Amino acid sequence: MRRRESLALSLRVTLALLASRQAWAEPALPALPQLQPAQLDHAQTFELTSRHTGQRYRIWLGLPDGPLAPGQRGYPALLALDGQAAFALMEPQRARPELRSEFRRAKMSGRRPGLVLGIGYASGDPIDVDARALDYTPTNHCAPCDKLSPRHGGAPRFLDFIELELLPTLARVLPQVPLDPQQLSLFGHSYGGQFTLYTLLNRPALFRRYWASSPSLWFGDRFLLKDLAARLAALDKPPGERRVHIAVGLLEQAADPSRTAERNARLAANRMVDNARDFSAALRASDWPGLRLSLAELPGHDHGAMFMQGAAAVLDFAFGD
Repeated sequence: MRRRESLALSLRVTLALLASRQAWAEPALPALPQLQPAQLDHAQTFELTSRHTGQRYRIWLGLPDGPLAPGQRGYPALLALDGQAAFALMEPQRARPELRSEFRRAKMSGRRPGLVLGIGYASGDPIDVDARALDYTPTNHCAPCDKLSPRHGGAPRFLDFIELELLPTLARVLPQVPLDPQQLSLFGHSYGGQFTLYTLLNRPALFRRYWASSPSLWFGDRFLLKDLAARLAALDKPPGERRVHIAVGLLEQAADPSRTAERNARLAANRMVDNARDFSAALRASDWPGLRLSLAELPGHDHGAMFMQGAAAVLDFAFGD
C-alpha cells in the first residue's frame, strides 16, 4: 500500500515538473487580435434606391485631397460605372493628404483635387452582370440582346437617375464638397463604355470629359452606330470644350490560337476595334466645335486588361488640365 502511494506521489511530482518545464519552454500565446471592418481613409459610401430605375445602388466616394483653389466654385468629379470594381482600382491611384512618398506626390502633382464617385450596386457584386446589362444598354429591341442577362434597354432611365437623383443627392449628403457642374467626367468600360458614348450622344452637356473603355458598340446590331452621322448633325452641341477618349485593346478582336474557336468567332463578329474606329471617324467628321477626340488602340490588351488600364489612366484625364 505504501509502495503504491509512493509511486503515485512520484508520478504526480514528475508530471508537475514536466508541466512547469513546458510552461517555461513555451510561453502562453498572446490574446488573438480583434477583427474589425476594413475601411479606406478619405472614402465614404452610401446606398440609394432610384425612383427612375427601381434599382438600389451603392455609391463609393473618394473625397478630395485638398481645398478649393481661390475663385474655384466647386470640385471636379469623376463618375465611374461598375463603381465597386472601378473604385477599388482607382483608390490606390488617388492623391491623398497622408502620402509620404515624394515620388508619389510628384507623380500626382498635376491633378486638381476632386471627387471620385463610383456607382455600384447594393448587391455588393463588383460587376453586377444583370443590373448593369439593364442600366447601361440603350435598347431592348434585340433578340437575344446577350446570352447572360434577361433585361436590357434601361440607359435613358439610368441617365435620369444620374442627373436628377444622384447628383442632387450628393449635394445634400456632402454639402462641404460642392461640385463644379461644368467639370464632370464619366468613365465606363464595356457596356459602361457604350453607356458613356450613349450619354455623349443624348446629353452631351452633362459631362465635360468622357472616357469610353472597350465600348460594346456591337450591342443591338451596332445600335449606337446606326445613322450616327445624321444623329451627330442633328445633335444640339453644347458650347465649350468636350474631351472624348475611346480606348480598345487589339486582343479584343484579333484571333488568338490559345482561345477556343467559338471565342475567336465571337470576337471577330463583335468587331470591337473596327467599331471603335468607326465611331471615332464619325465624331471627327462631325461639325463639333470644341471637341477633342482621342482613340487609343493598345497592343497586348484584352477586354479585362482594358478595364484595369482605364481605371488607372482616367484619373489624369479627369483631374488634369
